[in-house]
Amino acid sequence: MGKRIDLTNQRFGFWQVIKESGKNKSGQFQYLCKCDCGTEKIISGNSLKSCNSTSCGCRKGLDIINKTFGKLTVVKPDYSKGRKYWLTKCECGSELITSGYKLKEKLITSCGCDKIKKFIKSSKEVAEKLFVIVLGIVPIHS
Repeated sequence: MGKRIDLTNQRFGFWQVIKESGKNKSGQFQYLCKCDCGTEKIISGNSLKSCNSTSCGCRKGLDIINKTFGKLTVVKPDYSKGRKYWLTKCECGSELITSGYKLKEKLITSCGCDKIKKFIKSSKEVAEKLFVIVLGIVPIHS
């Protein structure tokens, strides 16, 4: 039997440890883990710490090159952050590195350019209202 070490919120490869999940038949502590692809599975603490389990197996077959998610098109895999991420190109021309999970779950659909445009538009509307209120000037739109 191993000594209990709380692995909650730690990361092992593609696994994020969510919570402890009791012991297995061998008396090893187990943890509910979530893979970056979204798969949840109970993994022994020994398998996590020894790197015998680093993902659910999704990274072996995940190929999303040239697929589009919102405004982002996947260009190639990127390992610069120590794990497999994806280099994407936004419709606006910007590049962004993100996880396959965020793309597949639609947690990210652009580089942020759409938010910037929305902010600029709302800022312009606020400025126009201030001109009218403070200066009594109605802006001319071209």
